[in-house]
Amino acid sequence: MVFGLFGFLKNAFKHSHNTNMENEILEQPDVVIKLIGKYIDKEGNINIELPENIEKIALIASGSSYHSATIAANYFRNNAHVYSQSYYASEFSLNDSVDVDDKTLYIFISQSGETADTNKSLDIIRVKTDKTLCITNTKNSTIYNNSKYRVLI
Repeated sequence: MVFGLFGFLKNAFKHSHNTNMENEILEQPDVVIKLIGKYIDKEGNINIELPENIEKIALIASGSSYHSATIAANYFRNNAHVYSQSYYASEFSLNDSVDVDDKTLYIFISQSGETADTNKSLDIIRVKTDKTLCITNTKNSTIYNNSKYRVLI
């Protein structure tokens, strides 16, 4: 179903001049296949290093990454039955009463890895816990280097 949608979009853009957005849409099937090959083995096990004893997930992001965080939080709640919440990084970093605990995995999402408010939120959290994971497109970015756990997409 999803790949059928990508095929439709690919045909729709076939005769137009490709913009960056069009190129990203057209690359999605290949990116998904590469990610599955990189992070899921033949037995279906997910090969991402994660901390143990996680009871909750907090996803922190800005812009379009925030929308991805919200979708992921809903997925974790509804399918994995893990309490999850998404936060705008700018609001999260301004909240003086952020309650940080060792039972929560803090996931920071930034395409560039240099999003200022997302990195500021990471700095606030990593003083209190090392249960930080980033999802980014950019290896050796600030968010990549400052997170204990990493998913490079």
